[in-house]
Formats: sequence, structure tokens, C-alpha cells
Amino acid sequence: MQSDDLIKEQILQLKIEIAQLEAEVNKLEIMISEKKYALNRLSELLEIRGVALNDNG
Repeated sequence: MQSDDLIKEQILQLKIEIAQLEAEVNKLEIMISEKKYALNRLSELLEIRGVALNDNG
């Protein structure tokens, strides 16, 4: 039965690690959303001033 306890402990540790990784992913997704918003806002401000952000000719 000791191996069962070891397996249960490993499963618990993996669940904790998964939860931590999910939290990190959520933080990164929020950061990406904030950066996209800032980039879109900057693009809008530049458009107002007549400057194209992606001026390819």
C-alpha cells in the first residue's frame, strides 16, 4: 500500500503544479490583452494624427 500512497502524493503534486501553470497562463493572457489594447489605442491615436502604424506604401 505504500506505493499507492506514493502515487497519490505524486498525483497531488502534479495537480498543484498544473494549477500553478494555469495561474501563470492566466496572468500571461491578461498581459497579452493589455498589450493588445495598448497597441490598438496607440494605433488609433496615430491614425488621428495621420500616421499609419503599418504603412507599407
